[in-house]
Amino acid sequence: APPALCRELARNWRTIADALLTSLVRRQQERAESLQGVLDRRAEEDARAVAAVLADLERQIRAELHGAAADLQLQLPLFAADERAQAERDLDALRLRLQEIPAEAEAEAALARRRYAEPTPRLFPAAVEVCVPEHLAAR
Repeated sequence: APPALCRELARNWRTIADALLTSLVRRQQERAESLQGVLDRRAEEDARAVAAVLADLERQIRAELHGAAADLQLQLPLFAADERAQAERDLDALRLRLQEIPAEAEAEAALARRRYAEPTPRLFPAAVEVCVPEHLAAR
């Protein structure tokens, strides 16, 4: 741009800057609103993924408890006292873990949703480019 046009832009920068900032803020709000749906979906996907993992863990523990209970009925008399006690402690630990899963699933789902809740939009204009029509640049 010719020097005279640059000086004119510099003199009018306040007017231009206010309008530009207003436009950028409006665009920021529009973008934040459009991304909110994406964030909501991600939160639900994360919550479902955690629930699926914990449901699978619950199934595995139930299967292990069911199989272990049958095996122990047959094999427990063959174990030494300390081995029987350890086997019972192991089963008790599995039962306790099984009881903890529903509350853990609920807490993890809430945490996943909270991670995406109330995002803070940020405005980061890096530069402003002024396009000058050819007929003005030639002045």
